Amino acid sequence: MATFPDPKSSFATSLALVRSAETLQRLVRPPIQPFDSSTIEAIERARADFGSLFDGVTVQAAEFQRAYEANSIVATANKVANALRDLQRSTSLIAGLNDSANQLKTLLAESQLVVALRHAELSKLIDSQVDFAQIGRAFSIGRRDYNNVLKLHGRLSSAYDGFYQSVSGSAADVFTMPVDQLVTPASEYFNAVDLLQITTGVAVDADVEAERDALRRDVAEEQSDALMAVLVARHPELRLMLLGARSAFEKRAPDYVRHCCTSYRELFTQVLHLGAPDQELKQWSTSTADFAENGRPTRRARLRYIGRKLEARLQAFIEADIPEMLAMIDAFNRETHEPRPGIDHMTLQAITVRAEGSLRLLLQISE
Repeated sequence: MATFPDPKSSFATSLALVRSAETLQRLVRPPIQPFDSSTIEAIERARADFGSLFDGVTVQAAEFQRAYEANSIVATANKVANALRDLQRSTSLIAGLNDSANQLKTLLAESQLVVALRHAELSKLIDSQVDFAQIGRAFSIGRRDYNNVLKLHGRLSSAYDGFYQSVSGSAADVFTMPVDQLVTPASEYFNAVDLLQITTGVAVDADVEAERDALRRDVAEEQSDALMAVLVARHPELRLMLLGARSAFEKRAPDYVRHCCTSYRELFTQVLHLGAPDQELKQWSTSTADFAENGRPTRRARLRYIGRKLEARLQAFIEADIPEMLAMIDAFNRETHEPRPGIDHMTLQAITVRAEGSLRLLLQISE
């Protein structure tokens, strides 16, 4: 004869569900504000706890049902009555918490979409004011680098427009896409446009400049913390290289521009190779287009391998974003080999923000 679950256990589970709901409610406060990474992580943990408790109540409900069917109704009337009351309370609570969880999910998606749209609109505004004929004027970029950067920026702009036109037009995409995959491309494009405009040496409108400075600080702070966290967790051996680049920038010692640019370029090489090891890539692809004459995988092949599990539109954005960023870094690196590099501190700051954002993106998608 089947036995009923302990009513105390049922009540304890219900109480735990109530506390889980309270935790979720504390994490969300109107009006909607963009969530930082720590808040998002806390929400995800709370939602995971809720899901686990929900599963526990579901198991208990099934046990009640089996016991009810296996026992004599008369002999177990009191137990059945108590069980059904507990089950009714749990069912009602679950229904309310499901509504709360759905509302939380909607709030989270809407909040991140607001962040993404803020980045997108400001990026478009800055891009519209870029004098493309003056790109690199601030440090005398070479003609070859100029043509390459211009071509790659055009590709990046097209990939970015395609990505966000498709995402912003679909509520289902906004609510189901991971938060970092929704917002990070917007931050990446803002960083790219910001850096490109700075290299022209031409000022933008005063109101645009104020908004850009505020967004630049927000983006730099968020991605700086995220990059260090993922490096410490996954590639602690690269942490010192990042700290060295940051220290050089902050201290402005002699030759610090060269030190910064070289360190960030080497970090990219390391991250690309760690995310797409030669042997793994050779097993993944046998296409001659993916390998250079020396038999080593091409940079594009490594990017494709790292992003192989992503959906096509996000993969297309990344394959346009990283080469554009590396082209800028390469141009700056060539400039640093001059006896007196012409890169000023403001331009170098934009370079570091652009580099750290792209490094963070590569590490995120290579998990």
